[in-house]
Amino acid sequence: PPRTPRRLERLPEYGALELDDDGPGPDQALEDAAKIMRRRRYRVEVRPDEAGGGSIGAEKGYLREVGNILFHVSLVGVLIFVALGAMFSYRGQKIIVEDEGFVNALVAYDNFYPGTWFSEDQLDPFSIQLNDFERAFDRQVTAEGEAGADWGNALDFTAWVTVQEDVDAEPEETTLKVNHPLTLGGANIYLVGNGYAPVVTVRDGEGEVAFSGPVITRPDDGVYTSRMVVKAPDADPEQLGFVGLFLPTAVDGGDGMAVSADPELGNPELHLNAYAGDLGLDEGIPQNVYVLETDDLEVLNSREVEAGGVVLGPGETHELPDGLGTLEFEDVQDYIAIDITYNPGETAILVFALTATAGLVISLYLRRRRAWVTAEITETGRTLVRYGLLSRGEDFGLRDENIALRAQFEKTWPVRPPAALDEAEDEATTGRRD
Repeated sequence: PPRTPRRLERLPEYGALELDDDGPGPDQALEDAAKIMRRRRYRVEVRPDEAGGGSIGAEKGYLREVGNILFHVSLVGVLIFVALGAMFSYRGQKIIVEDEGFVNALVAYDNFYPGTWFSEDQLDPFSIQLNDFERAFDRQVTAEGEAGADWGNALDFTAWVTVQEDVDAEPEETTLKVNHPLTLGGANIYLVGNGYAPVVTVRDGEGEVAFSGPVITRPDDGVYTSRMVVKAPDADPEQLGFVGLFLPTAVDGGDGMAVSADPELGNPELHLNAYAGDLGLDEGIPQNVYVLETDDLEVLNSREVEAGGVVLGPGETHELPDGLGTLEFEDVQDYIAIDITYNPGETAILVFALTATAGLVISLYLRRRRAWVTAEITETGRTLVRYGLLSRGEDFGLRDENIALRAQFEKTWPVRPPAALDEAEDEATTGRRD
């Protein structure tokens, strides 16, 4: 603690006590005051005077500086591990159809975004298989039996999956829900989307299967009106393409237009246009799988041509004009979209963020306080104890500290009433001036 000021009364908080005749002398008073200060977590230095008495220097709140250092060191740690995490991290997306799986390999991702120093060796060989998927929608009705205001709104999505940590691990069945990610191989797996995947089979004019399997659709609204595109580049004699809508619960919307009335599978239908011609896939130029460029294609089926559009329910087959083939709607499966993120710095970032918060709280709420106590003999032979308090920075609790400290002093020593104190202080001040 710094040296004792000559004029304690000039400090923000000041107090003085004159002890009774049977009170302790200055040396004993300083010892008692030192014990009291230590109990209040001050670091104390007793400074005796050769003439008797002396002073005490005390200070507390060193932890505030520790908190300040902790905050800044932790902040640097957060920045370092954010940078390192970004360099070694990766992120990818994958769509998994019901009864199909995903293995954590680079070629299995639909989209993949590696960090600067990413290595394929970082990919742990875990796998996920989608067994089932359930959507929960609001089905509350009014007292009159009509649909409520929130009828059909999504409430919850649950995917039942089988996961395997590595090739030697036992498969484990678990669930994947929104905002409840799975952790496999250090990567977090989030459920970010879902939809329907109609299973269709396209046969060409030769009767050969040109395409068969589930088709990923893209929901456009809350009732899962979904866009879909089917491309059959292997069809012969001409390549075939289909574009249109999948409606989970198809109803007549007027003007001959069908719409979906509910997001669940009540009356699933395909409403498609059919095209023939060069799909452009043989040129080696990447295409969006959800878009069919129809400018250079021949229209086979559409509402705008005599043959009309393709409308199919499950189990139905449509024959294309001119014997170019058939389209069969077999079934409907579910699919989920998952987001896979791996960041090796996440744990360290969390730890440093917590320590930075702790350091900030400590530095904001702890106060660095200094206190001094002097003891001397007045002309009447009694002991006069003076003390003063000073805080580094604004401290609204300094007055309360003064009150608490004085209460401890008064419990320790026999103290004369305040009326006698003014006279004793005047005598002590006069003595110092002389």
